[in-house]
Amino acid sequence: MATLDYMKFFIRITPFWIIDMANLLIKVKVKDYKHKIQILEGEIYKLILSKCINVKHFSWETEKNFCEYPNARSFCKDKDKNNVIREKGPTLKNIILQPTLRCVSPIFIQSLEKILEITLNNKLNRYIDWQEWEKCLNIKKFPHLGKIWWKNIGD
Repeated sequence: MATLDYMKFFIRITPFWIIDMANLLIKVKVKDYKHKIQILEGEIYKLILSKCINVKHFSWETEKNFCEYPNARSFCKDKDKNNVIREKGPTLKNIILQPTLRCVSPIFIQSLEKILEITLNNKLNRYIDWQEWEKCLNIKKFPHLGKIWWKNIGD
């Protein structure tokens, strides 16, 4: 029986890795394909959060909120996403938020001191108050910022 100990050595996990794994295991022609893919992706994220203890680069690209996963609660204990990002803000150099921008308030932007690039991608095309994001971006000076990417901002 596999113990999955090899997962301790992973240092980079991308959404492509998770999507590819799910697509290899579930065929497109299967009934309720999309629903089954979402369930499997959720299980893969649970496995990653419990076994991959040395990950340094992690991309979160799923509709479910990070702190809803049982093994992620230790990262989010007594904190909301904004506080987690705000605490990491002084050291972050690149931030990519997708697909659920609606779950994060732009107030965390004030903590970004060394940020080089910001990507805001409303991948699910849900309503976002972009004026609130612009207001927070205009309050803060970013001496090192090179790029801001706004994707799928709608009307």
